[in-house]
Amino acid sequence: MKKIKKSIKFTILIALTLSILALLAIAIANFAIGKATDGLAFDNVEGIPHKKVGLLLGTSRYVADGRNNVYFWGRINAAAELYKAGKVDYLIVSGDNRTHSYNEPVAMQQALIEKGVPAERMYLDYAGFRTYDSIVRADKIFGQKDFIVISQEFHNRRAIYIANKVGLKAIGYNAEGALELSTRVRVREALARVKVFIDLFTGARPKFLGEKIEVGAEKPTFPIGEEEAKEIIGAKTKEAIGYLKAQDAKAFSKLIHPEKGVRLSPYAYVDPAKDVVMTSNEFAQLFKSDTKRAFGAYDGTGEPIELTGSEYFEKFIYTSDFADAEEVSYNRTIGQGNSLENQFEVYPESIIVEHYFSGFEEEYAGMDWESLRLVFEWRNADWRIVGIIHNQWTI
Repeated sequence: MKKIKKSIKFTILIALTLSILALLAIAIANFAIGKATDGLAFDNVEGIPHKKVGLLLGTSRYVADGRNNVYFWGRINAAAELYKAGKVDYLIVSGDNRTHSYNEPVAMQQALIEKGVPAERMYLDYAGFRTYDSIVRADKIFGQKDFIVISQEFHNRRAIYIANKVGLKAIGYNAEGALELSTRVRVREALARVKVFIDLFTGARPKFLGEKIEVGAEKPTFPIGEEEAKEIIGAKTKEAIGYLKAQDAKAFSKLIHPEKGVRLSPYAYVDPAKDVVMTSNEFAQLFKSDTKRAFGAYDGTGEPIELTGSEYFEKFIYTSDFADAEEVSYNRTIGQGNSLENQFEVYPESIIVEHYFSGFEEEYAGMDWESLRLVFEWRNADWRIVGIIHNQWTI
């Protein structure tokens, strides 16, 4: 019995010690972050200095019960206010897109467009899974070392502290939020501030890095010649074709234009009114649904093309091994049948890459040629896929 009592006392002592240490860690973290960021978080747009870039930190548009999230709209209004006041030239919209059904950057971008911020002034960071990642990626991916963080004050202070400790220069613009922080938010923020010191001590790295994106890069002059187009898009084309060959729709979807999606044209004539347009999230699920849908009409018969995603892929996308195509052209048409060719009219400011086979069976004398065209458009210093065009000899 004495041993049991002694064991209970020891357990209680350990629990109390750990609790005291945890509270002490929270208190120290709060004090350090608060003191270091005094004077760096602004409430008034007139008083904040101009910076090239504002970093908008992501959050969900709705709370769990379906109501609008006041933190989301507070940040949207603050970001739009900064841009319209001329305090920032561009916005990096950073948030969580770890699943196909949850996309903070796109939701925030759409809300900002509604507020009058031009899409071309925004750069979406889909790997801002947490504040630490968003801050580090602003530097490592987007090349920004001096910027304005946009969120609620408690969040801004933590973000500013991280930025300054990793060698960046940041200030914050405080968005409106709830009139009073809930217990849940207070506890979450307290723990997050302790985590900041753990991350800094361990030299944590973002979950994803990736290719660098130049904020404010000049839009190229169109039309682009074949050699220049090849130099610009050759590597990305190989990457895209590789994903198609592997039937990796999820990886391919990351190359799709986040606002325009990708238009699927079963024949050379691109029909904006009838061709199916898929978002990147929809394309990522291409092989996972057995539901048939209409993809236009068959040439010659006019019968509707009703296929599942997998069937359409096999019949109108990767119909041959285009990763090992006989010929590849850039902004130059190779395969021509009796279908009207209008891709350059529909996509006037683009690079169209054609992967072409001149034929497979000698008896058809070249009538069995086919090609796959990928259409890329410029988007904020990057090229994204907006069209997949299948082409072959038709009757």
